[in-house]
Amino acid sequence: EVIVEECVGGAKAGADFEAGTYKVHFGKGKEYAVFSVRVKYHEDLWQNAVWFKVRLGKILQGEAMLATPDEATVLILDEDRWPANIPECKRGGWGISLMRYFIRADRLRRGKLWTKTMIAMCWLPVHSVLVSTLVQKVLVDHAVNQVLVATPGENVDWFYWECLVLAGVQFVSLGLNRW
Repeated sequence: EVIVEECVGGAKAGADFEAGTYKVHFGKGKEYAVFSVRVKYHEDLWQNAVWFKVRLGKILQGEAMLATPDEATVLILDEDRWPANIPECKRGGWGISLMRYFIRADRLRRGKLWTKTMIAMCWLPVHSVLVSTLVQKVLVDHAVNQVLVATPGENVDWFYWECLVLAGVQFVSLGLNRW
C-alpha cells in the first residue's frame, strides 16, 4: 500500500494532486513499481514547481518487508509561460496588451491580497494630494479664519467643531496611509 500526501513542498491535495492510498503490486524480485497519481493542470495559472510525498504504508500480502528509503518526493514542474501562460504569438508584444497578462497572472496568484494592495497603492496619492492639501487648506483658510475674524459675542462653536472634524479626517487618512 502506498500513501500519497502533502508535505512542505507547497502542492495542495485536491488542488494540485489527488492524495490518498493506492494499492501497488511489486513483481517478484522487483524493487520498484510504477503507478499513476493524478496531477491537476491549472490553465492560465503560472506557479513555481511544487512537490508532494509518496511513502510506503504497509504490506497487504506476500512475503516482503518495508525498508528504507520508504518515501519519495514527487516534483511537479510547470510548463506554463509567465505571465498567465501567454501565447507565443503575443510574447513580443508591448503596452497594454502585454500588461494585461502581468495583471492577470498576479491577480490569479495573489487573489484578494492583490486587490487590497492595489487599493492601498491608489490611496497614497488620494491622501497626499486631496486629503492633506484640501483638509489643511480648509482648516486654516476657512475654519480658523472664521474664528479669528468673528465679532465679540458671535457664536463660533461650529467652526471649532469643523476644526475637530477636519483634524479627524486628516488623522483617519494618515492612519489608512500608514496601514
